[in-house]
Amino acid sequence: MLPITIRKKIFLGFLFILLMSTLFFVISYRSLNELTTLSLEVEPLSDDIATLREQIESASVIESNLESYLLVGSEEHKKILIKEIDDFVNKTNEICGQSEKNCGNELLLKMSKINEYTEALIDSMEKGTSAFDVNKQTIKIYTLLDEIKEIQEDLIRAKTDVLDANINKQHEIIASLINRFAVVEIFIVLFGFFLSFLLSGVIISGLSKLAKATREISQGRFETKIRITSRDEIGELASAFKQMAKDLKKSREQIKKHAQELEQKVKERTKELNQKVRELTDTKTAVLNMMDDMDHTNKELVHTQEKLKESLKKLKEMDAKKDQFISIAAHELKTPLTSIHGFSQLLQNRKIANNFNKRNRYLKIMDHETRRLANLVNDILDLSRIDLGTVKLVLEKVNINELMSNMKREMEMLIKEKGLESKFIIEKGMPEIITDKERLTQILINLINNAIKYTPKGKITVKVAKEKNNVHFMVKDTGIGISKENQKKIFERFYQVDSSYTRKVGGTGLGLALVKELLDILGGKIWVKSVPEKGSEFHFTLPVNRTSVRHARKNNEYISNI
Repeated sequence: MLPITIRKKIFLGFLFILLMSTLFFVISYRSLNELTTLSLEVEPLSDDIATLREQIESASVIESNLESYLLVGSEEHKKILIKEIDDFVNKTNEICGQSEKNCGNELLLKMSKINEYTEALIDSMEKGTSAFDVNKQTIKIYTLLDEIKEIQEDLIRAKTDVLDANINKQHEIIASLINRFAVVEIFIVLFGFFLSFLLSGVIISGLSKLAKATREISQGRFETKIRITSRDEIGELASAFKQMAKDLKKSREQIKKHAQELEQKVKERTKELNQKVRELTDTKTAVLNMMDDMDHTNKELVHTQEKLKESLKKLKEMDAKKDQFISIAAHELKTPLTSIHGFSQLLQNRKIANNFNKRNRYLKIMDHETRRLANLVNDILDLSRIDLGTVKLVLEKVNINELMSNMKREMEMLIKEKGLESKFIIEKGMPEIITDKERLTQILINLINNAIKYTPKGKITVKVAKEKNNVHFMVKDTGIGISKENQKKIFERFYQVDSSYTRKVGGTGLGLALVKELLDILGGKIWVKSVPEKGSEFHFTLPVNRTSVRHARKNNEYISNI
């Protein structure tokens, strides 16, 4: 069964939240469509109601114009009356669509009679018939207009009821969507709390145990037990720490045993010297011979003392490197641990957890610090595998153009985030090479990350070219540079250039050492050219055609997929 890493746990949590959001959208899609349909029906209904109200006002205007025509009887008033009635009829027919479905048969029937009554009235007025006939026609028109207005008011009330029902339905749909959104949001927030609590518990508990074990080991208690059984990155780091503690304990015992042996040898040499002195005082006849013996013995003693000093110096250097590694590892573990712990505590605050932007930003920071821990663990594990002879390489054909294209796409974002310029130069006609693609990518990422880290401003240049039977890679920066005395030591494990800038950016001093040892195994070479304050150039070569790799240990195992 494959181990579930911390990164997979975070990914599964985000995937679950995404699935819940998608499910909410699918469930709400039908309601949104219905809401859209109802919204499209609102405007025509509003327009019909407004038009019907205008028609009622037009009916009142017709009545006014009818009165004016009856009083004056002029041709101009007649034309105005006819025009108003024609407009009134046409507009009503337009609303009804010439169909009783929209307005009812009664309104259409009455609208067809209004012109008839009006023409009869005008005819009576022009022929000069009796006032009784004129009044009779006028009353018919007034009555008809009142009936039409009453029908239109009924239509307005009916359409208003439909409009109100439509709007109420929209409000119900919106309320339903809001309730669904609230339920989903509450679930996502609660799940986010649970995920944050789970991950912080897993990471902080493991790292706290490792930090405590580191302090105890640094005080010489190598028997300290690390009770971590997880199969993720923390578990691998715990295994590496256990192995480191065993190695340190063994080295300390060897150092102590060697020191005791040296001390015993010194005592024996001193005893022999005293014996020689006594022999010299006892016999004057052998003075010259004894002086020669003493001189020879003194030379051996001086030589032994020099060897002892050299051995003690190496032992002190090993002990110092051990202390330096423990100090750096503890600091590099403590820094992201503090950040993860702090942001996980913040995410337990409901206000922050409900803030989408802050929640995502804090989770991204926690993810970044987790990746940083994973990178540190991977570097330590890779060096441990190299020392133990268990590193495995996969030899395959690697397309340089494709590799560098992926590298450019991956690293340009980091370079731009630092505010730097970048340039990738790949010589045309680059051949395929046989090497470990993953390890080559790891080497390039380490060198480019170093260039970004130690370049406050300027430009990063990556160049690849064919050079006889090798491929030549170069990573160039315009950063702080490296002095000549430090250039000889930067590929040693745990070595860091002592300057204010390097102390500011931090690091373990493992990256370049790992790069060099991987290149040694792959049959490559690496060197550096640098001028302080002007920048550095890291060059390395790899053979084009290579079907085997250089062994770091006799028991190394390698896989070839050529």
